[in-house]
This record gives sequence, C-alpha cells and structure tokens, in this order.
Amino acid sequence: MKKTINKIGYALVDTAGVAKNVLRDGWEGVCYLLWLVNPPTMSKAMFGPQMRELYSYKSLYQRMDGLYEKGYIGRIGRHKKFSFFFKKGFRYNFLDDYLALKIEKFYKPWDRKWRLLIYDIPQKNSPKREQFRRHIKNLGFGMSQKSCWVNAYDFTYPIDEFCRQNKMSDCICSYEGAFLTGENIDTMVERVWKISDFFSVYETIISMADGYLRAIKTQQISFKDYYVKYCELFAQYKNALLRDPFLPKEFTPLWQKRDLAENRLSILLRALFKECGMSL
Repeated sequence: MKKTINKIGYALVDTAGVAKNVLRDGWEGVCYLLWLVNPPTMSKAMFGPQMRELYSYKSLYQRMDGLYEKGYIGRIGRHKKFSFFFKKGFRYNFLDDYLALKIEKFYKPWDRKWRLLIYDIPQKNSPKREQFRRHIKNLGFGMSQKSCWVNAYDFTYPIDEFCRQNKMSDCICSYEGAFLTGENIDTMVERVWKISDFFSVYETIISMADGYLRAIKTQQISFKDYYVKYCELFAQYKNALLRDPFLPKEFTPLWQKRDLAENRLSILLRALFKECGMSL
C-alpha cells in the first residue's frame, strides 16, 4: 500500500490492498492479543511446540522483523530466540493505518465540531471517485446524502493529501461547524453509520468467544483447531474495527461493546494457551 508520510501525518493513497494482508496466518492477531493479556514482554509464548507447529522459525522471525521495522516492537532477540516488547501507545496501530488515525482522534477530547465533506468528481474519473469513497469511509465518514459525507473528526490532512496527489482538489469542498437544527442527532447518527449493526457484530463476537471458552474448559481440544477458530473470530473483530467510525462517546455507548469484545478475545487467547500448558 502506497503511503506518504511526513511530520504532520500521513495520507493513505491506495486503499485497494488494505484488506489483502489482513491477519496473514493470524500473526497480527496473536501479537495484538498477546500484548493485551500480558504486557509488555511476549517472547515466552513463542517457544511452545504448539506455535512451532503453526509457524516455522523463519516465518515467525520475518513477521517479528516486519513489526520491528515499523517501529512497534522495541527489541528483537538474537541466536534464534525471540525477545521483544510492544512500545507504549501502539494498541491498534500495527494492525492498520486507518485504525491508527481513528483511534488517535477517539482518545483525544472531542472539539464538538462536525465535518461535512462534499465532492463532485466527473464520471470520467470514476475509478478515482470510488477510491476516494473507500478512503473517506475507512476514515470513518458516513454518507448523509449522495456525495455528502460527515464525520466528527478533523481529517483535513489525509484528505487534502489524497486530493493533491490525485489532482482532484478542485472537486472537493469541506466545512466544519456545530450541529444546530434538523433531525435528532441520535437519529442522524444511526441513519448515517448504522450503529445498531456494529452492536450486533460485537455481540456476535462476544457470544462466539464465550462459546469457545466454555468448550476449552469442558472438552479435550486441539490447539491448532481452536487457534484457527480464534484467528477467524479475530478477523471478524478487525473487520468491524476497520468499519467502525469510532464516534465520540457522547453519541453512543458502542465503545463499551467494542472494548468488551476485545476483552473476550484476550481472555479466549489466554485460556487457549493455558489449556495447552503455556502460561502467559
């Protein structure tokens, strides 16, 4: 995925490959949730025979080296042995750049302003128009009306950078201001972002995780089979995160359901490793 990075921020120019490498062999998922269940050092989980059954040393080291190169891991051990820790503040960042941008905005105090984005991109540039739509959707914008999108956060830089690089700045207008009158704000939020759908997705993830936890506690399980189940469940969770607009807490308690799903997944991973004799 092509990126432009500088001191101000970064623009995501090509979104076509965003989902292509999601959870390659489940490795991002296991790193993320290992960090959640037992920060900051996760190296001991890499030495069990179960992990070596799933990953070769070469593939493990390549994935760790990739995280190290991106700056998310502070140290990697030598002599065919892993020793690493995740740097503080990288809760979602190494999973996806769009998540990093949305989370950064979510955990800062909201300035109580709404951003309105209007575009009119000619039909002859329809591929760029679709690319732009994916770009702003991944940033958490919701469509209020045709070609009219809204967001609670200021993403001026990544949008301007995208438009500049694609020579389409004259097709875009953006505004910011307070919500004054019209339909009820809660009604607008539900209509634009379908928040109830996200509640359902996170509820399903929580329910499935609880079912797997009960099975781990009461049945003889295969680490490999249940690790695959966990990776599939985490893939659903990550896909929900990518689509989640991360709206301010003032508008919806969705963040509570999202955190609960995250917590269940971390408990599930801890239980899975414990059942296989790998204490985290």
